[in-house]
Amino acid sequence: MNCTMTKVTLLLAAAVVMAGCAQADPGEAQDGQSPQQWPQETIAAAPESPESPAAPSSAAPAEEQLQRTDPEAVIVAAAGELTTWYPVTERNRGASTVRAARWLEPRLVNETPQLRPDAQWMEWAQAGATISSRVKVAEEEHPPDSDTQVTRAVVVEQTMHSPSGEKAVEPALAMWLTCSKGDDGLWRVSEFRF
Repeated sequence: MNCTMTKVTLLLAAAVVMAGCAQADPGEAQDGQSPQQWPQETIAAAPESPESPAAPSSAAPAEEQLQRTDPEAVIVAAAGELTTWYPVTERNRGASTVRAARWLEPRLVNETPQLRPDAQWMEWAQAGATISSRVKVAEEEHPPDSDTQVTRAVVVEQTMHSPSGEKAVEPALAMWLTCSKGDDGLWRVSEFRF
């Protein structure tokens, strides 16, 4: 009886793990389509493999070029990538800076501090969780825009997705991001802070 009970328990545990692995990441595009994005709000889409920081953008090159000519779109995309996390496969929140590199000035990626995973990060990792984000440009005053610099505040609502369900991450995050226009005419985030 104990041997049969142990086998059943192991089979159930394996089924739960397999079911969790089979779930699609809620931030990923389905059926090969890129997620819908709006200029003022977006749900961050993660690269195919969070273990590969150099994973290509899900946006077509021409579409990404178009987005990079709109500073607010760059701010929203960067904030979404910076606040979408994979505790199971990434060491800490700093890994999101590498994934967001296409939206950032290179020095921001090079200056990323080596953070230690905190207790919350470890709890999420043990739960098999991913953290997705929804970013909205805040409706508050900001420094005046110039031809080469735009600063915006954004509000980031995060959701934890795990095999046991979804849960809002409280409280929402507030971020300030500054976007600067490069000599190539494209916008990149030059500063961000939480």
